[in-house]
Amino acid sequence: MRISVLGLWGLNTVGETPSFLLTEGDEAVLVDVGPGTTRQLARLGITVPQIDTFFISHVHADHILGAPYAVFARSVQARSHEGRVAPLRVVGSTSVHEALEQMLHLLYPNREFPYEKVTMADDESGEVKLGSIILRTNPADHTVPTLSARIRFQSGREIGYTADTLPHGTLACFLSGVDVLIAEAFGTTKDFGAVRETLKHSLARDAAELAAEVEPRFLLLFHMHERYFADPKRQEIVDEVRASYSGHLVFPIDLQSLDL
Repeated sequence: MRISVLGLWGLNTVGETPSFLLTEGDEAVLVDVGPGTTRQLARLGITVPQIDTFFISHVHADHILGAPYAVFARSVQARSHEGRVAPLRVVGSTSVHEALEQMLHLLYPNREFPYEKVTMADDESGEVKLGSIILRTNPADHTVPTLSARIRFQSGREIGYTADTLPHGTLACFLSGVDVLIAEAFGTTKDFGAVRETLKHSLARDAAELAAEVEPRFLLLFHMHERYFADPKRQEIVDEVRASYSGHLVFPIDLQSLDL
């Protein structure tokens, strides 16, 4: 199984915003679709028709803005794709589906892009089977309706994704025991502690405390503020995580891959 980091930052001034490609055998799931997702896929030699499922956690631009173009690119690339192209599934809340429909209508008013809408409740846990994949969702605590995700592949390996969220009562239980925890670490407590509750973003300390409960094989950080792109600020994130978590830590870079 492979996790490809297409983007991880909170702003695209230093890199791409959140998007992760999860692949195992013939199964592929795109977790969030930042603005530069199709370009990042191309850099890895991957075309959009190779991906059958998009999961979109919420409607903020850094997580969804690449989706309408990815849907369009998939339709174009499908014309020259070798072999059968499976129908696209988009998994998200009602607000995600409404936003994507509106964007597609605005940007491509004379086109139709058929895809399957898999709607997950934004106020309760849910589960859906997608081929050999089981995708579970759980409400997050962010400024708009947001879903955390737990994705189980046929091998039994599981990936947990916090999305953008404050820590809350059900999060650790929902993600307990995943192989890889992709956890938001927006900044340090020193820099953002005073506005954490307003922004509703997890900080490095929160990611560490969550990982200490979940006990993943790997903790992969994402959604950092641009100020943490380079040392010494980058190291401050690592130091805050290490204060509460001693397991395998990955502070990735764009286009990095993790094989399980």
